[in-house]
Amino acid sequence: MRRRGGRRAAGEIPVRWQQCSHRTRAALKGEKGPLADQAVLKLFAALDGYIPLPERARDGPFLMPIAGVHPVTRRGTVVTGLIDRGTPKAAGAVERGQVLSRPGAVKPHRRFAAEVYVLTKEEGGRHTP
Repeated sequence: MRRRGGRRAAGEIPVRWQQCSHRTRAALKGEKGPLADQAVLKLFAALDGYIPLPERARDGPFLMPIAGVHPVTRRGTVVTGLIDRGTPKAAGAVERGQVLSRPGAVKPHRRFAAEVYVLTKEEGGRHTP
């Protein structure tokens, strides 16, 4: 059974807090040590096996939304982000805006049509404009 937004119901998740070992619970509450580390790694392995990695289109033009910009003295600027599609080429030409892309691969727009749903106060949205 899936809930709104494609999320799974709590009963479908393979790992629950009640099923975690004593060591895992202690580690998540801040306990240190090799047994705690192993318990957390085991928990992460169970979750990683359950959550599928999304496929990335490798054949399209390179596109990477920029998540962070870091100036490097005497070197230039480093941008970080998650590659959305394509494969980066070493020393390839890129265009920079809100994304890194192959030149001409993305057409910037100044106007667009959108539909917006604003949450009410009862739904957890803002109560003042």
